[in-house]
Amino acid sequence: MARLIKKVITARRGNIHFDVRLREPVTAVLGNSGSGKTQLTAALLARQAGGSGESEQYAFIDWKLNENAAKVLVSLQHGKVIFIDNADIVLRDVPYWRKQFEDDNSNQYIIFTRMPEKYGIHETGICEFIRQGSGKNITVSARYFD
Repeated sequence: MARLIKKVITARRGNIHFDVRLREPVTAVLGNSGSGKTQLTAALLARQAGGSGESEQYAFIDWKLNENAAKVLVSLQHGKVIFIDNADIVLRDVPYWRKQFEDDNSNQYIIFTRMPEKYGIHETGICEFIRQGSGKNITVSARYFD
């Protein structure tokens, strides 16, 4: 099974502060467009471009990457938190990815999906992003369903 590398991810993008608590090595994040999923990855990518050492712990996959390239990218990672944005578009070989999440004991996964059950994600690892506040003080956090 994947391993829990980070229990909390914090980031800032403009007026939005992310404070996301993680409980499982594979976390599915649900949410409508605009809830902050892609904004979190953008904030972490910006931090990575700025040379933050912490950002080297992250790897990113999104809809622009074909599935074979995603498989190669994941196979090259060790000790990373891997974000998969638009998983329902990218991860078409569901049996392969279910096995990957079960067998990979060196990485943690955060999957933005509308169908977490198809990837075998445990119910304690399914959450949605909640936005609180307005204007210059918006906080995005995770709310779990169990």
